[in-house]
Amino acid sequence: MCKPQNKSKRPLHVGQQQHITTAQAVNVLVQNPNEISENDRQRLIQVLTNLGNAPPPTTTTTTTETP
Repeated sequence: MCKPQNKSKRPLHVGQQQHITTAQAVNVLVQNPNEISENDRQRLIQVLTNLGNAPPPTTTTTTTETP
């Protein structure tokens, strides 16, 4: 017997959060540009710009000299 799937693909309401990747978020916005507020759009641009301009991770090596 197969159990019916209860997972509906209904859109999220304001205030609900869902963890998605940046690529998924960009895809949603590209397909639905009118479903985001101007404030959120500016914030997304800022976040994506910061991601693109982030310096590479640095590694710090500490050496100790023995007297």
